[in-house]
Amino acid sequence: MKYIRTGGILLMLVVFPAISWYYLQKGFEYRKTSYDRLQPKTTWNLQSYANLDSVSSFSGKTTVLFDSEIDKAFVLKFFDQFKESNTFQSIVISQGKFDPDQLPEDNFKVAIAPTSLQHAAILIDTGGVVRNYYQNTEESLRMLIEDVAVTIPRTPSRQIVSKK
Repeated sequence: MKYIRTGGILLMLVVFPAISWYYLQKGFEYRKTSYDRLQPKTTWNLQSYANLDSVSSFSGKTTVLFDSEIDKAFVLKFFDQFKESNTFQSIVISQGKFDPDQLPEDNFKVAIAPTSLQHAAILIDTGGVVRNYYQNTEESLRMLIEDVAVTIPRTPSRQIVSKK
C-alpha cells in the first residue's frame, strides 16, 4: 500500500506536471511559428486585378484568393470547411474551371481574369493586408488551412445578463 501511495504522489508532483509542461511548450512553439509566418507582407494591391473589386469587397473579410491551378476538389473542400466562419470569403481567379452559376454560397466568388496569380493561394486579412503566399504543394496548402483557422476573427460571444 505504501508503494501505491508513493507512486501516486510521484505521479501528481512530477509526471503530470512534466507532461503538461511538454504539451504547453509544444503549443507555444506552434503559436510562435504561426505568428512569425503570418506577419504582414504587404497591402493587397487591387489595381493589378481591377475586376476583383466588382466581384467582392475585401474590407472586413478574411479572404483567400485561389489561382486556377489548384485542384477544384481541394478548393471546394477547403471552402466547405470554413464557410460558416465569421467574415470569411473565398475567391477563385478562374480561367474556365469554375462555373459561377453553380456556386450556392454568397461568400464563394469566381472572378474571371486574363492572368493568373503568381502564387497558388494568397491569404488576405480583414484589413486588406496580405498575410502569406502559398504554393500548390500539399505542405503549403496544409499551412494555408492552419493559417486561415488562426487568422479568422472569432465571433463575439453573447454577454451573460443577470436579472437583478
